[in-house]
Formats: sequence, C-alpha cells, structure tokens
Amino acid sequence: MTVEQQSEEYVRILVVDDEKTIQKFLCRVLEAEEFSVKIAENGSAALLESAMFSPDLVLLYLVLP
Repeated sequence: MTVEQQSEEYVRILVVDDEKTIQKFLCRVLEAEEFSVKIAENGSAALLESAMFSPDLVLLYLVLP
C-alpha cells in the first residue's frame, strides 16, 4: 500500500449503543472528523457489522439490554 492510498482511507469506527440520540450524535461528530462510521444497536448486530465492516475502533456502551 502506498502513502497516497493510506491517506485516502478512512478510519472505520463501529458505534454500539441502543440509544438513537447517542447514535446520531456520535455519528455526526465522528463523520465531521472524516471517520467512516457504522452503527449497531445491540451485541448481535455489532458482531455481524464487525465481521462485514472490519472496524479499527469499536465504541461500545457496556450496559446494553
């Protein structure tokens, strides 16, 4: 991978939270900083999304229902 290719790639962040307000807020803030963001509402969705999206970072709310 060349330096140009690296600079064109976005850092991928998976946000796992069941609160819509928090999801929207984090997504808006992170995308404004040019991160690629995906949302999962629960643990099962997070595992599936993680397998497909291969995030560099997972922001996880630990007290999910």
